[in-house]
Amino acid sequence: MTGEAPLIPPQGVLARDRIAVELRNAIVHGRLQPGERLVEDRIMAWLEATRGATREAFRQLEHEGLVISYPHRGAVVVGVTADDHDFGEGDIVRHREVIPLWAGHR
Repeated sequence: MTGEAPLIPPQGVLARDRIAVELRNAIVHGRLQPGERLVEDRIMAWLEATRGATREAFRQLEHEGLVISYPHRGAVVVGVTADDHDFGEGDIVRHREVIPLWAGHR
């Protein structure tokens, strides 16, 4: 990505939410496999993110049951089943707000 300006989240979208959406999408679509370790430095480079925002996104995904965090070892992807795709109404509303805002800036 030489010569390209870093992507800047639109006003009102937190960096941690943008990172969580990208990682969630990668997990659900199988680009990140169950048992795969999420290496902070790689995620930061891939998503042009800060360490703090990346860690916050990991915590958010852990709360959702998509990753497990281990002290001093990082986060690991948890397997996703068909039942896990049943999002609640609050999740859908939140994603409707965040995804279109971010998609317009790609």
